[in-house]
Amino acid sequence: LEKIKAQTNMNHISFAYHYKSLNQNDSMNIDGSPWDFLNNIANAQFILTDSFHALTFAMQFKIPFYVFDRQYTHDENQNSRIKSILDLCNVSNRMIFNIDDIDIQDLIDFEGIHTILKKERNKTVNYLKNAYDKISDKVINANIKGLPFNTKPYEIFDFNGFKVGCIGFTTVYIPNW
Repeated sequence: LEKIKAQTNMNHISFAYHYKSLNQNDSMNIDGSPWDFLNNIANAQFILTDSFHALTFAMQFKIPFYVFDRQYTHDENQNSRIKSILDLCNVSNRMIFNIDDIDIQDLIDFEGIHTILKKERNKTVNYLKNAYDKISDKVINANIKGLPFNTKPYEIFDFNGFKVGCIGFTTVYIPNW
């Protein structure tokens, strides 16, 4: 952190993690809501993280970033999805294992990242549409409007003569996701 501060004159904010090693005079440790998390990333000048979500939002908001190895107290490595998205977006050099590997001047091709991610989103949407086509007659939904397939509000299932009715209601928040 000292190296980056010396190169950029940026202050450090640690979100959610309260590492004793980061409790310096120019550091601020905060916690907050998901909106606070997003706001801090969107308004950052630079991101150093071990979080998959912080990485993906840094990519989305076009904030320069480096990702360091996530350290846990258990033996399982938690970096596979981070490495996958870095490889997919051709920025595997942004995964660092030594703080000396950080080069503040090394630019990121965010347009290239966004092109790749748009292609992946389109593949996902096509996959989901095809999956929905296969099950659309099986979806129970009584209160979500505007789905891209027909649904029925209820279904009665017969389990060897024992009938069970299911109504497809959800909370008012789900349709807003």
